[in-house]
Amino acid sequence: MQKAGLVRGSSIMVAAIGITKFLGIISIVPINQLLGNVGQGYYSTAYNLYTILMVLATSGLPTALSKLISERASTNRFGEIEQLYRITLKLVCSFAVIGALLVWFGAPYYASLVGLHANHSEIADMTLSIRALAPAILVVPLESALRGYLQGFQEVKGPALSQAIEQLFRVVVAVFGTLIVVKIGMGVAKGAAAATFGAFVGAVAGVLVLWLAIFPLRRHNKRLLTYKADRSDKEIRRLLYRVALPVCLGSLVVPISSNIDSLTVVNFLTHFAGQSFSQAQAGFGILSRQAQNLVQLPLAFTMAVGFSVMPAISEAMSLKDGSVIQLNIITPFRMMFFVTFPAAAVFLSLGKPIEYILSNSFDGSKVIATISFMCIFSSMELMSTYILQGLGNFYRPVRNMFLGIALKAILNVLLIILLKSVLGAAIATILGYVLSSTLNILAVKRYSGVQFSVIRLALPFLLASLPLLIELVLVNHLLSFIGSSFSHSWLWIWNVFQLSIACVTGGALYLFITLRMRLIRPQQIRSLPIVGQWLSRLTEKTIG
Repeated sequence: MQKAGLVRGSSIMVAAIGITKFLGIISIVPINQLLGNVGQGYYSTAYNLYTILMVLATSGLPTALSKLISERASTNRFGEIEQLYRITLKLVCSFAVIGALLVWFGAPYYASLVGLHANHSEIADMTLSIRALAPAILVVPLESALRGYLQGFQEVKGPALSQAIEQLFRVVVAVFGTLIVVKIGMGVAKGAAAATFGAFVGAVAGVLVLWLAIFPLRRHNKRLLTYKADRSDKEIRRLLYRVALPVCLGSLVVPISSNIDSLTVVNFLTHFAGQSFSQAQAGFGILSRQAQNLVQLPLAFTMAVGFSVMPAISEAMSLKDGSVIQLNIITPFRMMFFVTFPAAAVFLSLGKPIEYILSNSFDGSKVIATISFMCIFSSMELMSTYILQGLGNFYRPVRNMFLGIALKAILNVLLIILLKSVLGAAIATILGYVLSSTLNILAVKRYSGVQFSVIRLALPFLLASLPLLIELVLVNHLLSFIGSSFSHSWLWIWNVFQLSIACVTGGALYLFITLRMRLIRPQQIRSLPIVGQWLSRLTEKTIG
């Protein structure tokens, strides 16, 4: 029952985050058609900086709020919960104002660093997209704090719905804003700025949804409040910072990694590979806005499970329940491998149709195939980080992740120079994740006291994915051969058809194999929202 409960709580977040990531991937198609890879490069430059500032303003305090609330809710200390909520809102709003000012006034200087070989007009074009994100920074921190409050009570429906609504509004504004700006002849740079402005509109919509979810919960909690908190605001702030600082540092890893690419890929390709600024910016756009965005789809599953696991482990730690701690370590890894291995198989074998759908060319297919392995190792790192944070060990994953970043930074330089291609940065990123995820797993074993083998947990899902990979390769080659005779005007539609057929048949094969191997159970499938009952009946018929 505990496993099924974890699956159900996680699956709601999976559905929401999956929708947001899917909408983000789909939006690449029209935006890339309008902006091209160069415009996507401008967009990526802005968004990578935005992500770092968002992590600084949002990840630490909301995550700390979630953890601290989950611990106090188990002992009915609602006075401290209200105090934590009030102080966190004040802090994140202060950081939001500072972050917005930094982005607006620092935009030209950051653009100059990214484009050391760019001329004045190209730097001005990048500055537009960076400044267009400043309004979003005023709103997103508040949104993240509200999510943290709800997640502390393990209420996932409000955060899930807000993420889906936020992404829907962001995508609609980004796509139609870019379309209008480009069609009236204002240029690619202003079109990229219009796309980035969608983040502000989406964040406002997300905040409204969260307010509606929080209002009845806070009213209920205030009725249960029997005493006021006996800690001063200063003590509460110190407590928040003690938890938030390592979480914030750990969350900086991905955006710092992206900014290493921002500062090295374009500059090294122009200096050592003899590419023009536009060519290098186009390659960077393929890596960051297409390949690495695709990895976010399976990573969204890990994020959703991690959001549910961390407060659950924190609660089990406070109650000293070793069996629940073990359950909440083993089960999330199995759930993660169930998704990441087939995702890696899809990216490895279907890079060409995916890239053609996104950009009407096959230029980035090798990059997409290369980052397929990133699905597994980045998910392992993220999941083990959530588990370590739930165990109360915040600094060890930070250290491990920064060791991974250091390795990536060194390899970025060496591999880009050696390969004279953006592939060097993709390979460097994978190897960085291999190092940090391995160190994290060792730390989980040490601090939890739970002995398990990651290889033994992963091996059944690897074996189940091998027939899937073979099937995807065969179907892809067959349909590619048929599609080679089509005209250019029909090729995009054929690649959509090709990708759909390969994924549907492959998904059915993988589900059948995992059911026959009993890697997933009917009761776990039954706990899924909406489709759970139907799938569980199908499962019981399949496995007899």
